[in-house]
Amino acid sequence: MKILYFTLALLFANVAISQTHQITKHNGEQLDVNFIKNENGFVYYSLNGSSEEIKISKYAVSSITNKETKQTQKVSDKIIVDSKDDYKMVTVLPQEKTVGLKQAASFTGVSTRTKGEPPIANQNQTAMRIKSKSASNGYPFVSIVEKGDGKYEAVAYVY
Repeated sequence: MKILYFTLALLFANVAISQTHQITKHNGEQLDVNFIKNENGFVYYSLNGSSEEIKISKYAVSSITNKETKQTQKVSDKIIVDSKDDYKMVTVLPQEKTVGLKQAASFTGVSTRTKGEPPIANQNQTAMRIKSKSASNGYPFVSIVEKGDGKYEAVAYVY
């Protein structure tokens, strides 16, 4: 009788910790996970048998499907950048929001400095130049790190 109770307890425990959701990424990869929450630009989840919370950028995730109810929740649209003219579609992300995206390239340069312009205007010009360069190479995301000496480093990301 003890074996029967142990087997039933083990069976219910296994069902209770099974993966309940499927995350579909924009690159086509699918992950079976236990979905936790979607907030602050991240999707939080845990893997089977683990209580460790893992996060991924919402920009890398296409949708989350509940396996039981078959309901699908769209997380983000896929950004397709084909030419330099699509520079407005390139998204500038802080470095910490690129989790789950793949680094494609990095480039450096000198920030735009125009005499008499406020610093924010100079930052906007530099960002536009970086976004144009990223768009011409087909990179939908870029992270910009300003250096203290008027230079910058930009890292481009793809799905």
